[in-house]
Amino acid sequence: MVASRDPEQQAPRFLQAHRHWRTDNHTAALSLMQCGLGCGLLPYSLVQPYLAAGSQVQVELDNVTDAFHLWVDVVWSNSRPLGLGARHFIELMRARPPRRPV
Repeated sequence: MVASRDPEQQAPRFLQAHRHWRTDNHTAALSLMQCGLGCGLLPYSLVQPYLAAGSQVQVELDNVTDAFHLWVDVVWSNSRPLGLGARHFIELMRARPPRRPV
């Protein structure tokens, strides 16, 4: 497993391997993976050319996602009219059904 050096940056469920290669550099992590020294989670934009060339393989896991769900508070002043972008954003937020926490 290729993982970050910072213990706060990784979920324990990912570190099931007996040996870990640790680096805080995505390019170094990719190099370790290309040498066959492990697997890891990297930004898709970094690995996409290697996947397209067939030199790296993406492993699909049913119980793992790289999606981030963040809460956002939207606040505006009633004393000033909303601009076009703000109005559109609020319309989109109201049209989308609320999501249940994961």
